[in-house]
Amino acid sequence: MRFQTCLTQQPINHIYLSYSSNCYATGAVSGTSSVGGVAGVNDGSINNCVALNQSISASGFAGRVIGTNSGTRTNNAAWVNMLVRGATVSGAAGDKNGADMTLIEISSGDGTLGGRFSAPDWVITAGKLPVLSSSQNSDIPAHIL
Repeated sequence: MRFQTCLTQQPINHIYLSYSSNCYATGAVSGTSSVGGVAGVNDGSINNCVALNQSISASGFAGRVIGTNSGTRTNNAAWVNMLVRGATVSGAAGDKNGADMTLIEISSGDGTLGGRFSAPDWVITAGKLPVLSSSQNSDIPAHIL
């Protein structure tokens, strides 16, 4: 599986020797172990992705962006108020939790989620989430507002 750009309301369960970049996810996620907002397990590379999930529920390994990681990850971010196993956590752009993004950072500015998204693959509108050129919905999820 190889993603150049992706938009999902459910996480990708397992990224194996793969490459995912410029993606975001918005759905609540639950599982037993290796549960993350963008990917459960990363054995490849996840770059420039943003987890805007409401919550990550797991009894085992969990992270805002990636549940379990043995691959590379760079410049990822996550909504600062996301609950992971019932609590908020913080992170950095290069770890499984991603850098913190506030509502102000998500909803204001140029609509690129910190410069992670650009045309022509994405339709960029200030105050909205980036939208794949073939998609229709760009509203910020209600759980973030």
